[in-house]
Amino acid sequence: YKDHSFELLIELSEKVIKAITERDAVFSKDQLINQINEQAVGYAIPPEAVDEHVKRLESNELLIKRQTKKYVSQFQKWQTVEAFTTPHVIELENKMLNFLERGQNLIFNEFSAKEVEDIIYQANNESINKGYDGWNSGQITSTRGVLKSNNQFIGIQGFAGTAKTSTVLNTLSTVYQNKGYQVIGMALSSSACESLKQGAGLDKARTVASHLLQSNFKTYMKQKQLWLVDEASLISTKDMTALFTNAKNVNAKVILVGDVKQLGSVEAGCAFKQLQENGLQTFELDEIVRQENQYTLDAVYSSITGDAKKA
Repeated sequence: YKDHSFELLIELSEKVIKAITERDAVFSKDQLINQINEQAVGYAIPPEAVDEHVKRLESNELLIKRQTKKYVSQFQKWQTVEAFTTPHVIELENKMLNFLERGQNLIFNEFSAKEVEDIIYQANNESINKGYDGWNSGQITSTRGVLKSNNQFIGIQGFAGTAKTSTVLNTLSTVYQNKGYQVIGMALSSSACESLKQGAGLDKARTVASHLLQSNFKTYMKQKQLWLVDEASLISTKDMTALFTNAKNVNAKVILVGDVKQLGSVEAGCAFKQLQENGLQTFELDEIVRQENQYTLDAVYSSITGDAKKA
């Protein structure tokens, strides 16, 4: 009976861990034990046996110790609790970060210093001619930084409403196409693809899932490529690793655009945030131009900083 229970526990724990890690790269110890117990109770396996089994998995390094934050409604505050991740998750994260490291100083920029300043000067004038106030410092710095960068992977961290698509991405799309690049727009949702296509002046944009389903990338190798990837904070570690793998195969330059303070990925891993924390060259757009009413604008900034009462 004990041997049978042990085999069942292995099967149940594997099932539970697989289900949890589809959505969370790090999960609390309580969450894991509770979910295994929910499965084990139907087989008359006591909680003590589940606790011992989790300790076994930990000692055999099939579970790796971590910490995570959990909101405790009883005390109405966040608390740091014991947590785990798995060797598979760590392996996937390391693979993604290795791609990032190998992409440093890999692709030489296509633009001279004079070309870069001319591009920004012209874009600023066009903005003024359309009745706007011209480009702000974040838009100028981000565009200049991307055009001068030698890195294969670059990040643009921007709040919603900073006009990053209609200014920075639109300009990058135009000037790289003029240099002979095929510019491919991507986002997580089809609606965001349409917004990116229109805002950045692209011929087409596809979902990241659709792009990853493309089986033969050799057809794109004849032309240099720039990938503009919007909603980057929604991309899971698994999909970001796959995206980086494909970029390496065709030597594409990748611009990841998003905001780590907005919604995270549905699947496991905060890839965009993790990349920024591990050396992704990132330019920031933090001046919101969408809200013109000062009170509304103040409310938006308060929301961003997490001050719900003030907002």
